Amino acid sequence: MNRALRLNCIADLLFSVTFKVSYVEMKIKNQIRIGFIVVMIVLLAIGTLSYQSNQNFRETNHLISLTHEALNEAEHSLTFSTYLETCTRGFVLTENTSFLDPFKKKTNVIAEHLNPIRSLTINDVKQQKNIRIFEQLMNDKIAIMESAVALRKNNHFEEALALISSGKGIKITDQARMVMDEIKEKEWRKIKLMEEKNENAQKNFIFVLAILIALISIILVMEYLILNHDLKIREITKNLMKKSKKEREKAFGKIQEKNNELNTFIYKATHDLRGPLSSIMGLCKLAREETPNNQYFEMIAKSTSKLDDILVLLIETMMVKEKEIVLEKMDFNIIINDILKLLEFSKGFSRIEFRIQVANTEPFFSDKKIIASIFQNLIENAIKYQNYNEPNSFIAIHLFNMAEGIEVKILDNGLGIANDFQDKVFNMFYRANSDSKGSGLGLYIVKSAVEKLSGTIQFKSEPKKGTQFTIHLPNRSAFSTN
Repeated sequence: MNRALRLNCIADLLFSVTFKVSYVEMKIKNQIRIGFIVVMIVLLAIGTLSYQSNQNFRETNHLISLTHEALNEAEHSLTFSTYLETCTRGFVLTENTSFLDPFKKKTNVIAEHLNPIRSLTINDVKQQKNIRIFEQLMNDKIAIMESAVALRKNNHFEEALALISSGKGIKITDQARMVMDEIKEKEWRKIKLMEEKNENAQKNFIFVLAILIALISIILVMEYLILNHDLKIREITKNLMKKSKKEREKAFGKIQEKNNELNTFIYKATHDLRGPLSSIMGLCKLAREETPNNQYFEMIAKSTSKLDDILVLLIETMMVKEKEIVLEKMDFNIIINDILKLLEFSKGFSRIEFRIQVANTEPFFSDKKIIASIFQNLIENAIKYQNYNEPNSFIAIHLFNMAEGIEVKILDNGLGIANDFQDKVFNMFYRANSDSKGSGLGLYIVKSAVEKLSGTIQFKSEPKKGTQFTIHLPNRSAFSTN
């Protein structure tokens, strides 16, 4: 009986070879295009990130350079005041008018020296206050020098000498020096923070770049292996028509073996990819805290989060397909409540009324993980595609006994599914709405899980009115005793 069944399978396979070869070729081309697009997107992300990082690095270095220049200019104002004091002494002692040349430009020089630091600290109230105090001290010192010069011009040599020897100018200089030191200390702290930020940004960039490059390498390797697998299947399929029945059975076994190898590879690869993706997401979170207005880190975080969701769904898909069924008694109230707790922070969850009716009284045995996967994906889809224009949104979950199992109905009054798309909603990666943010795997997983449990699933839907899924699952209690 088994041999006859296998021969029938091989016959069906041979019958479809002619029609499927062109489909395989088209599939290979599509995979090449998809792989190329994914790699180009990642390369574009690398280029954008590199450009943004370089721009930030240049801007920070430019700001550091401007701060250095501004501090040097402010320091020159002290030097100029000391020079002005020396010239005043020279004029008082010698009455040589050449010592008075610096007084002609004293006001302009002080303003020119202080303008750069004033502009840099325009938003810093305390620094602006210190600059005003420093400028006032410089003006007070200049006023003392002018008074000494005026006294000497009026032949009051002793009074002028006494004024410049009184130490008032030195006292003002010391006060001005203290204010300038405070200004400089604060700006040096800013420079140090900017340099540390620059260094951390460079480290983050190098780390993210390394992970993205590793991601490209993984994608290319996966693309190569999948394409290589498809080409081998195509070659085996073409040669199948030329072989004897015994050889066809052997070839059919090879196809199954290749499919199993590919499934195992996809499961392991998607699982391993989550490691570097988690690192990228963690790094992006830290980077966003350090640079909250950086839109590129936001874009990377959203893209990696979406990719992580896809990988989780792929792992779930492989789990459903490859998992051995483990029978245990179901408590549907606990399963549904656990799922609702898991989804309670989803967008729009709080505005939905959940109507739950679990009416099965007979013990029901099945695989808990697969059952939970069915309920979670359907409930999550209903939450995601709710109608926000509907004030009384609801999701109803009804469960009843049947002769040999249970019937599950999950219905909502959400956006619904357009008639043109209803025959494709269970296809892998198919999204019925171009604005959809999903991966196109949820309903595929549901259908695979239902079939894994030897059940059936149907649905009916009207756009803007809602969707109802009806699932029939057999009670496997007969198997639980074996």
